[in-house]
Parts: sequence; C-alpha cells; structure tokens
Amino acid sequence: TESEVLPDGSAIAMKEVNLQGTESEVVTQMEEAEREMKLISSLHHPNIVAYYGMAVDQESMQIRLFMEKMSGGSLGALVRSLDTRLDETAAAHYTAQIVRGLAVLHS
Repeated sequence: TESEVLPDGSAIAMKEVNLQGTESEVVTQMEEAEREMKLISSLHHPNIVAYYGMAVDQESMQIRLFMEKMSGGSLGALVRSLDTRLDETAAAHYTAQIVRGLAVLHS
C-alpha cells in the first residue's frame, strides 16, 4: 500500500490488486470489485476505513483502490511491534471498535 498527499494536504492510501486468471475470470473480478467498491464507498462510520474509488488498468491487469490513510498502520502491525502481549484493556478497546464497524457492515 502506497500513500499520496492531495492538494488540500490530506493523505490517501492506494492499494494495488493484481488480477489473475483467464480473460473471462479477470472481467468477472473487475465487475465484482466495482460492485464492492460502490457498496463500500457508500459506508460512512468512524470504525470503517473510507474508500474513495478505484481505477482499473487493463493493460497491467491491476485494480487500484483509493482509501482513507489510517495513521499508525494496521492493528496487526501494532500488535507485532509490541515487546509484550496486548493488555486486556487495549484488546477490549480494539475489539469494541471492530464490533462497531462490523455492526454497520451487517446492518
């Protein structure tokens, strides 16, 4: 995942997804990605990463996803960087945030 700074000073992340398979499978993957992006970009919640859009590059067989850049990186990276285990209070805090985001996704 790369990040870019927009003219207004805000940062966005860009993730490249390589498409694989037959021509028909790649077309299906692109269509599914477009449907998913349409749904995800309509969600607005503090516990869900905002997705702004996507670009399909048929020549390189890649999809580029443009999303909110999260400061601090992923929860997995945070946990791996710790010298000790994540304490129960912090784990409960992160779990509550995850559950709130999932509740929105499943509503």
